[in-house]
Amino acid sequence: MFYSKKISAIALSAILSISVALDSPYNVFADGVLTPDTTTGTDVPAIVWTWSDDNVSSGNCADGSAALTDCEGNQFCNDDPQFTGYDCVTNNGSCLDLNGDGIVTDWLGDGYCDDGAYGLVFVCEEFGFDCGDCTQTGPDPNGYCNEAPPVSCEEQGLVTCPNGTCAASLDACPQQLLDCQGNPFDESVLSWIGDGLCDGLDLQYGLDFACPEYDCDGCDCAGTPGQSPACAAADQCGSFASVTPPVEDKVFYTFDNTPERIRPSYNVRTGVYDPGNMIQDRLISYLVSVTVNSGAYGGTTQDFDANTETITIVGLAEGDSACGVVITLDGAEQSPASCEACALAGVPTEGEPCDPQGGGGPGPDPCAEYDVTGDINNDESVNVLDIVSVVNHILGTLLEGCELEAGDLNDDTEINVLDIVSIVNIILGTGRTDNATSAVMKSEGNTLSISGDGYIGAIQMTLTHDANFSLDLTDNAMVAEYATVDNTTTLVVVAPESDAIFTASGSYDIENVLVANSSSYVTVIEPGAFVLEAAYPNPFNPSTSVSLSMPSEGYVSVKAYNLVGQVVGVLAEGSLSAGLHTMSWDASDLSSGVYLITAEYAGQVSTQKVMLMK
Repeated sequence: MFYSKKISAIALSAILSISVALDSPYNVFADGVLTPDTTTGTDVPAIVWTWSDDNVSSGNCADGSAALTDCEGNQFCNDDPQFTGYDCVTNNGSCLDLNGDGIVTDWLGDGYCDDGAYGLVFVCEEFGFDCGDCTQTGPDPNGYCNEAPPVSCEEQGLVTCPNGTCAASLDACPQQLLDCQGNPFDESVLSWIGDGLCDGLDLQYGLDFACPEYDCDGCDCAGTPGQSPACAAADQCGSFASVTPPVEDKVFYTFDNTPERIRPSYNVRTGVYDPGNMIQDRLISYLVSVTVNSGAYGGTTQDFDANTETITIVGLAEGDSACGVVITLDGAEQSPASCEACALAGVPTEGEPCDPQGGGGPGPDPCAEYDVTGDINNDESVNVLDIVSVVNHILGTLLEGCELEAGDLNDDTEINVLDIVSIVNIILGTGRTDNATSAVMKSEGNTLSISGDGYIGAIQMTLTHDANFSLDLTDNAMVAEYATVDNTTTLVVVAPESDAIFTASGSYDIENVLVANSSSYVTVIEPGAFVLEAAYPNPFNPSTSVSLSMPSEGYVSVKAYNLVGQVVGVLAEGSLSAGLHTMSWDASDLSSGVYLITAEYAGQVSTQKVMLMK
């Protein structure tokens, strides 16, 4: 998974401020290598980070069972085999045959040596010395190396699907495609029908489509022994030939279910994470924060997930320098960062791992020179240029590296109007005491306005519209900017001095609006029709509340009546401003029963029924 510097900076700062029980990873080593590119097959420069970790998870497995431990005490969940294609980690007699092939496929004896290379160690007597995968053999006291029969679906409280797999019900079973002889295949292989090559009885390419169910392979087998008797007898394709040019080098369709272990890799150039075939659900996992120091991506930092104690980063040019620290994750718990290990892409590293005895530390702070809060451009002063930097980020000209970290003043992992008002406060040198608590947004004619019951520091809004839309943004503000991409416009107005925000030409929809005072978000009310919202709680004892939406300022009466029409309570009587108003009714002096709450405004009447239960 790929993250921006924003997540990295926040994760590291949060880690340093929390007292945790996890120890830092240690023995961290970065090595420059050449590794095959999964897309081209050619060798490309890369850096491989490896580390050691002694942490043991305190969590349980997804099925509620306690975690198992390998030869060195590393915890694992048997029903989370970490790589696709496996039924479980060790066949301890409780494994389900997930792919329905009659065999339980586990890690032991699969041809891969589990000496820690894939995160677990099974080279010991308890696990039959990995059933010979690491050349060493020995006793197998638990019988893990035997071909034990799989546990049936029914024994697990499930049903057996037609394809042999297990599911909670028949409706939940996967819909599997079968050829004329009952061989399963993927939907993509339907393109073989009518491709000019006969997929017939001899299974020349691994499948048989030469039967009426599959249009006699689109007549590809016409006049050949490969045609099914049903197609030949009906003479459905005897006088026809395929109109599709033959496909060259057609590959035999294999039914081999032998699993592979393909580790994940990451490409810093494209930001693409290739998960291999690993399942991301290990108890202990890792966050690796990599900072590129030179080359095309110099000055950027990215965070990556890892499930084993190694990670490969590609996308760098040969000789590019990068450093990384590692953090252990166990659910919501995080360790301090490890020491920092550096390498050059594609160039073997000489030297020893950092922190070989454990302990670790966060390493040097690459953004230490950004020592003035709010100074986004690092010119040693906080002014409107820093506000403009944050505004431009919101509008699409993204900050990077240390500037991105400096832009998140409130450390909420987002850059928005709250960070802008923080910079405004720094510039003005004082906080506000007249902050707005709510704001009313309304559109009159072509003008949209936002008025607050106090100070409004910044407004951020996203609009969607057609190609004929345009707007004129207010210039009565400290900063007012907008950017349009396709049919979406984002605007930011800082410290507006009037209610009018913009005048628009054309129709638009407001997708999102954020309004902040000098320190926090402000509730935004968009007046619409006159509406009396449902009372809550209802039934109630002895009081309930109702909310009233006012489209504009005016006289309103909100009263409670009994069923014979007598007024038993007055919730509001007089002029109310536009917006949403909430009012309470205390009926402690009344008896249990049904009452009516009625609101009247500008000739409109809205009534709802409430029940008092004592």
